[in-house]
Amino acid sequence: MKEDLTIGIASYGNAEKLRATLKSICEMSVTNYKVVVIHNPGAADDDAARKVIAEYERLSDRVFPIWMPQNVGYVGAVNKLLELADTEYVAYCDNDIEIRTHGWDVLLIKPMLDYDEIGWVFPGRGHYGFYNGQYHECLWNAGYCWMLRRKAVEDVSTQRRGPLGAPLFDTALGHHEEVDYMIRLRLHGWRVACRPDVTVLHHETATKRSEEDHKPGGRIHDGVVRWMNKWNGYFAGDELKYSMTRYDDRMLRFTDWNVDALYLERMTLASYPQLNAHPESVHVPGVGEMDVIKVLKPKGCYVGRAI
Repeated sequence: MKEDLTIGIASYGNAEKLRATLKSICEMSVTNYKVVVIHNPGAADDDAARKVIAEYERLSDRVFPIWMPQNVGYVGAVNKLLELADTEYVAYCDNDIEIRTHGWDVLLIKPMLDYDEIGWVFPGRGHYGFYNGQYHECLWNAGYCWMLRRKAVEDVSTQRRGPLGAPLFDTALGHHEEVDYMIRLRLHGWRVACRPDVTVLHHETATKRSEEDHKPGGRIHDGVVRWMNKWNGYFAGDELKYSMTRYDDRMLRFTDWNVDALYLERMTLASYPQLNAHPESVHVPGVGEMDVIKVLKPKGCYVGRAI
């Protein structure tokens, strides 16, 4: 199979890990691919990273650098990739990953070729992953490596359901942008698949850069809060109250949100098909008989609650 594929890399310093990323892509890819290296300037070792990109541009006629005039970060680089890519499939890789599975690109494309409802595919098992009898699904996965179907990107770009924030990845969040995009894909009816047989090593350079990023006021912490506020506001209105330092005690988690809950139902019934086959029934004054349905929830977060 020689499917056309655009592979994008968000580049920012980190020269030697970038070299390993490019090396693994060039050695492990077998489709008719091209690599677009979107380079953000400003890192302390910027010159070294630029030399690595120029080296691979000389070595391969498949590598094309895009020199950004200013640092637009991960999200800006991804959006640039999605704007530029004209192929049926678009893959993204962080600048600190190493692909360990030969033919990884074919393996990620295959579910989308076989099943029209799949819009996004991740390597590995993903979060809440399971086998649905036809292919492996997951709720989402970390954004260090993934592949999108062009049609799914076009649908999200023109979608008018939900708080879009931007036609591509939401630049207003600061973190969790791929989880945000997953929800928007699901709002349009797309599913997310994964390939446990594809191994990608991720060094997590940005995630582990600073403990302060995970505290209030930090990039990761505050990005997660913005993302939760965005979608809780959409699915639950203004009743729930949040701040950067405190969640509402009645908070809804992303597994509660409608489109994610439909995925969790499939995952639950795949593992426990008889879970609600014979539910308890209770009499509710003024309503009548109602079934008591068991629903899987993150441990410890819903004790004493009824949602």
